[in-house]
Amino acid sequence: MNKKQKLISTAVALAVLSPTYVMAQVTLGVLKPTYALAQQDDAGSVPVGPFMMYPSLVVQYQRDDNILYQPSGATLSDNILVIAPAFDFRVERGGQLYRIGYQAEVGRYNSSSADDYEDQSLIGEIDVGLGRRGRLNLQTEYLEEHDTRGTQRTEGAIGLPTSPDEWHATRFDGTLSYGVDKAHGRVELNAGYFSKVYDNNRALTAVRDRDNTDFGVTFYYNVAPRTDLLFQAATTNIDYATASLDSEERRYLVGVAWEATAKTSGTIKVGRLEKNFDTAGRANFAGSSWEASMRWSPRTYSTVDIATSRRTDETNGTGDFILTQDLSLTWNHKWSSDISTQVNFLVANDDYDPTARQDDRSRYGISVTYQAQRWLKVGVGYRYDKRESSNNAFDYKRNVVNITIGATL
Repeated sequence: MNKKQKLISTAVALAVLSPTYVMAQVTLGVLKPTYALAQQDDAGSVPVGPFMMYPSLVVQYQRDDNILYQPSGATLSDNILVIAPAFDFRVERGGQLYRIGYQAEVGRYNSSSADDYEDQSLIGEIDVGLGRRGRLNLQTEYLEEHDTRGTQRTEGAIGLPTSPDEWHATRFDGTLSYGVDKAHGRVELNAGYFSKVYDNNRALTAVRDRDNTDFGVTFYYNVAPRTDLLFQAATTNIDYATASLDSEERRYLVGVAWEATAKTSGTIKVGRLEKNFDTAGRANFAGSSWEASMRWSPRTYSTVDIATSRRTDETNGTGDFILTQDLSLTWNHKWSSDISTQVNFLVANDDYDPTARQDDRSRYGISVTYQAQRWLKVGVGYRYDKRESSNNAFDYKRNVVNITIGATL
């Protein structure tokens, strides 16, 4: 069975990535664009059987002055064409949701054809009510993606492979909720599974194959209108195929979730994180952890999103794990019915325990979007990435300019 047949055969797929997967990607700064230009509330649809299909297409042209994330003096620049079609099938009826979606992303480099890629994902979701108080959300996703050369195991000035590392992954998630929002107490039970397998360069990537199994429970206690205290306990078992990096993570968090006014909403959780390895001699971790996100809406046409976290991520080759602290801010503002802007920044520190390596990362970006038609948006953007490491081989600076066209029905 080839890769495309395998993807299509995984017909039940889901939309939401696990927190452990998403945070690992954000930590390394290699998450793909969200292509917000093609995401709009009034997008058109067509009926397909019992579903409503929402198609979209994004075409982006980039100029990247450091496509391999290399230190000064070793950089390579290129122009990149990215084409990303997507199809979202939905049935929403009586508070129930059934969703299946497909997205592809094809990247073509003008000069460095070795870095060309074709990524795709098949996703799906079921969200149904169970009586007056219960609710069940089931999610799954199948992905085929790649690690850009100069990231993950190949980061730094240490010699690059001749092609990007390619991998596929499967994710299953389930959340069972009991209780209603205005009740004094409600509980959520979570379970998830994530499996990642590399497809090429196996002599060096086989040790990176791994399975994650997640379990968690969160209790919400209502203390004021639209304000809840929360208590959360969660565990993640990380099982590598061949490496001696198997471990168990445990998180114990308390916090508050609120939508107290029309202008602010958010969640803040603080507590303790433990990471214990199965193999003696590895560096275990026990210390403070937090997750926080807040949205401030000073005007109906302006929002500010702030997020911060302290967590452990899987090593990419240096040390036993990465202790990461980050802070991000995104400001979206609509200047008129046709013109909107986004300004964002991120600062982060990565500690590669137990080695002496420490990295400081920063990212700044700005974009302007013009709503040419109800179904058509055009945008331009700029992004600056920087990493300063205690090991100069991992330093880099990167400037990316893009022009994006997004279309829906």
